[in-house]
Amino acid sequence: MAVALGIPERNVYGNADAKAEPLALLGGKSARWALQTLGTQWGRMCMDSEMWVRAWSGRVNSLFDDEMIVADDLRFPNEVAEIKRRGGLVICVVRSMEDFSRQPQHESEDFGRLVFDGTLINNGDFQRLEHATLSLVELG
Repeated sequence: MAVALGIPERNVYGNADAKAEPLALLGGKSARWALQTLGTQWGRMCMDSEMWVRAWSGRVNSLFDDEMIVADDLRFPNEVAEIKRRGGLVICVVRSMEDFSRQPQHESEDFGRLVFDGTLINNGDFQRLEHATLSLVELG
């Protein structure tokens, strides 16, 4: 939705600095702010708290039953509950334990209220993360 509005992909999908950059299109607000308010204030509060879960579930239901599905961004307890209802694992991936314990700047960043099946510290290369992820999935 953000890209369709005209927000550059680098500001939507890029690093933290790119996401925090003020954009003229948004009246000087950042892409991060646009995404947070679109997802939480508009989607969850103005529309319905289950809107994003229903949208995700509809996409997942259209896939093959034997496929492994990765939801790469969970932020609220109802999203975790949907993964669990489907028999999935919820794994938190952080760069460091400091990232995990930092104070949230927005309610969508309050991961302390979520229950994870495991936590992975992603401070190595891709192969190390892949190995750790597969090991955790095999245990789950």
